[in-house]
Amino acid sequence: MAIQFFCAACHQPIEVDDDAANQSVTCPYCRKVVTAPFSSDPSVRMPGGGALREAGPLGDAPRPAAAGETLSPLTSGTAMPQLPVGRNTIGWVAFVFAILSVVSVIATTIVYGSWIASEGIKTASELQKRLSEIQSSGQAPPAVMTASGMACLGIVAYLAALVTGIVGIVNKKKPRWPAIAAVMVVAGSILLLCGMTCLEAMSNRAGGG
Repeated sequence: MAIQFFCAACHQPIEVDDDAANQSVTCPYCRKVVTAPFSSDPSVRMPGGGALREAGPLGDAPRPAAAGETLSPLTSGTAMPQLPVGRNTIGWVAFVFAILSVVSVIATTIVYGSWIASEGIKTASELQKRLSEIQSSGQAPPAVMTASGMACLGIVAYLAALVTGIVGIVNKKKPRWPAIAAVMVVAGSILLLCGMTCLEAMSNRAGGG
């Protein structure tokens, strides 16, 4: 006659053979090691339409369900452990910094370009001459000061986006796409800046030749 009892860990009804009394067995539900009692628990009831799940010796794998057999559902305590789930906050921070850096660059370009147009500057030499005059006088126009401030803000935002973006990618939490997008924006901006610098250098060399 089988011994029927509740698992001490997950409280699921299980049964063992008589020769397993007072021995350690493995619960087929939660895989915890429990000790089988000497006799059945009278409060154990047969699951509707099925049979109790049989516990195996210590270390055995759970017995698969037989044809037509209904097994008791797993309790909340027997769920498989999951990876920690949480919002990848650092990734979103990187994304915000990337957007801020792009906005700063665009705003700097607009303000600086408007000032150049208002000064009637048409060539690079004229621009260099005007900037030298401003530096000598020590009094920069408000537009130039504003553009310089936004440029500094853009540089800080780019560096912050790069650092937080890398941390967000290494982070195991999801979503990762904001951090990836931030790093791509920074990398793309650096490549664009390098390309523009090379083109300007080539243009100056061609003009000098």
